[in-house]
Amino acid sequence: GADVKVKVTANDTTTNYLASKTAAGAGIALAVLNPAGDEDLEISVTMGAGRTEGTLAATGSVQGDAAAITTDAVTVSAADGVKGVILPNITAALICVHNLSGLSAVKVYPPVGAQINSLAVNAAHTLSAAGGVLYFRVSATQWRTLTAGL
Repeated sequence: GADVKVKVTANDTTTNYLASKTAAGAGIALAVLNPAGDEDLEISVTMGAGRTEGTLAATGSVQGDAAAITTDAVTVSAADGVKGVILPNITAALICVHNLSGLSAVKVYPPVGAQINSLAVNAAHTLSAAGGVLYFRVSATQWRTLTAGL
């Protein structure tokens, strides 16, 4: 079949293969698995100096009373499908959230005035039971997600 290349946005002037269009910042490594075979792109996050990890019980039922995330990696407990956590309003953010609950989803809210992916402003992203997601800030009002292999 024909080669299929990607663009980052519709305005991107150059198409290329996914691995070539993906850039890794500090603490992030990219690797092509099974070269020249059924390839996958692995994205790894390293918790380096200054990175913090913690646990947090989900609270509340809306953005205003969700438990505030204050670490770079957090394991969330007390998820019941209603309770939530809120991402920090910091500039250079890459937050790993793991839902410890094997039974219920947890709501992950952006900072006030921001959105996650294409959800509405201030709307919660639902993190499935026993799921993990990397949330990364791309602007003051926009966060994106990558599903983590946990």
